[in-house]
Amino acid sequence: MIPVPPVPFVYHFDFVREDKPVLSVERKWGVRDRYVIRVQDPSLDRVLALCMAVGLDALQSR
Repeated sequence: MIPVPPVPFVYHFDFVREDKPVLSVERKWGVRDRYVIRVQDPSLDRVLALCMAVGLDALQSR
């Protein structure tokens, strides 16, 4: 059986509230995991944004 090289998994999630962007989380391609977290709503708690990014990573079985 021929070993299959790992496929880089990239994703982008946008979270909206009342049709306005609140948070976006994007995993970039690379040798190491890299994430871009954009908080568009200044009233959003930064800890909540980071927890959401960690949760998304966990759901992707990383």
